[in-house]
Amino acid sequence: MAGRGKKFLIGCGVACGALFLLAIVLMVSFYSWLSRPGELLKPESLLSSDTLGFVEWTLTLEDPGTRRFVDSLYERNQAQNSPGQTPLPPALEKLLMGWQGKRNRKSFEQLFPVSIAWFLRAGEGPEEDRHLFSLSLEKAGNRLVFTDWIMGLTLGLSQQRQAQKIPYKEENLYRFNLPGQDPLVVFIRGNDLFFTYDLDTARRAVDQLVTPDSSRERSAVEDLFARAPVNQPLRGALSNGRGEIFRTWEKLAVQIKDRDAVRQWTDALQGVTLSGELTEDGKLLGKLELHCPDAGWASSHADAALQLFVAGLDYEGLDLETQGQADGDRIHIEFQLGGFVKLLEQLDGVTGELN
Repeated sequence: MAGRGKKFLIGCGVACGALFLLAIVLMVSFYSWLSRPGELLKPESLLSSDTLGFVEWTLTLEDPGTRRFVDSLYERNQAQNSPGQTPLPPALEKLLMGWQGKRNRKSFEQLFPVSIAWFLRAGEGPEEDRHLFSLSLEKAGNRLVFTDWIMGLTLGLSQQRQAQKIPYKEENLYRFNLPGQDPLVVFIRGNDLFFTYDLDTARRAVDQLVTPDSSRERSAVEDLFARAPVNQPLRGALSNGRGEIFRTWEKLAVQIKDRDAVRQWTDALQGVTLSGELTEDGKLLGKLELHCPDAGWASSHADAALQLFVAGLDYEGLDLETQGQADGDRIHIEFQLGGFVKLLEQLDGVTGELN
């Protein structure tokens, strides 16, 4: 009898050991799966026949300008966590903050490379536009897949009307009803996040990702985008068949003094292309190319275009340098835009006052 009890205890021990070993293997496998990097989204795959505007910006630490900008953001964050904010002895506090700072920098740098994109498509009305934003995080990998699974499980069981899960094809669309605003629709696909304020736009994006339409005709914005320099991390294009140049600029600009006059001459444009890159001194070096009806029109409107551009980007804290000229049937506007860190500090100050 005692022998049987001993064998039973040995068997239990072996079983527990095997279960413990299995748990370790599963944890290691799960961590390995969770840490597996994905691939950066190619935003062009989301272009369709009704796309009116498209901008993509790829940020990698191999680019010196991006590296310097990221360092500036990190240094700003570290300055806000200056010594003397804890009751620890100064020497210990310095040691711990130095160790934490190295971990923070590593975590911060793991966000890159990043691909950011904006899409504009035609809405139902003649002057109605729909916007879609995407954020692709290569290093996020399956972390976002796991996040999507948790969100789907949580919102699927929830009865709250403020947040809803809407299954569509291979994805889960999450609609958040915000007070006083249009519902925010979010979905995750792999290591990519997508945001829009329109459910139909989200569904169309899923359609493009799941079953791309390779037989469709090229849109006007794709022809314009093809003219942007391929070696620039920031590239974009905007067509103008429905007056989208003016509507987009109206949302971005600080001020437009004579709205009707600006609307009249921007409606004559055939499109716009954008390109740019971050310089090592933290500025955005960019170029706008306005496609005009003819050379005479471009020559007579070059000064007005430059003035409009400068007035529109007169944000407090931003440093803007520009030059523009007509070149055949196009107007070129070259610019340097700096002061991003100062702008962030001002936004922090405003947020603090609101709180």
